Amino acid sequence: MSGECDQCGEHCLECRCIHKEIQNTRQDLYSSLAKEYANLYGKYCFFECGPGWYYILRELSQKITYHLKERVDRGRDQETDEPLVCQVKEKYGGLRYYVNSTFDEVYDMIAAAERESLRTCEECGESGKQYSRNRWVILRCKECWEKE
Repeated sequence: MSGECDQCGEHCLECRCIHKEIQNTRQDLYSSLAKEYANLYGKYCFFECGPGWYYILRELSQKITYHLKERVDRGRDQETDEPLVCQVKEKYGGLRYYVNSTFDEVYDMIAAAERESLRTCEECGESGKQYSRNRWVILRCKECWEKE
């Protein structure tokens, strides 16, 4: 986990504020996540969502990695090099996290992250809601919605 945030003084995953890390391009942000959690994402995983969901995905990646490591440590599974995640994207205003077959506990973690995305602006990470424009459903905070 990273140190204290420059803006709020808390740990970034606890406060979820968007700071200098989010200023990177979307590509850089998700490339760094894929490298950090290479056991999950592999080189063919695609991220097609805004930077505001970065902390949701980072926390989910941590939880899944910890859970899978625990299963191996307890002898319930063997370690594998096969990536778990196929695609991460926005669809109908919410996060979609597509995986190869996995365990019920992991599916529960994914479902919780997808629900959380339905309250989180995809662009900035602040509290948001769904808006519709030209039949497209997107999730934004009021400020990001007004900028569009």
